[in-house]
Amino acid sequence: ANIHLQLLGRSWAQFWRQRDFIADDYAVKLGQADSLMGILEIYRHIDVAQPYLLTNRPYTAERLDRLKG
Repeated sequence: ANIHLQLLGRSWAQFWRQRDFIADDYAVKLGQADSLMGILEIYRHIDVAQPYLLTNRPYTAERLDRLKG
């Protein structure tokens, strides 16, 4: 049962990370890219990458890099 939880956990984490990227793309489409990047810059210093920790949210730096192109 534990291995199933690990496999499902990874799938769900990837699913939710994709949702954040889709939301970012939608904000850009609405012309809110600068506002979104401003907010993400504030949280960039709080969000610290932790190796080997599976998170269901993309790191702020990754989202900013993606938005900047």
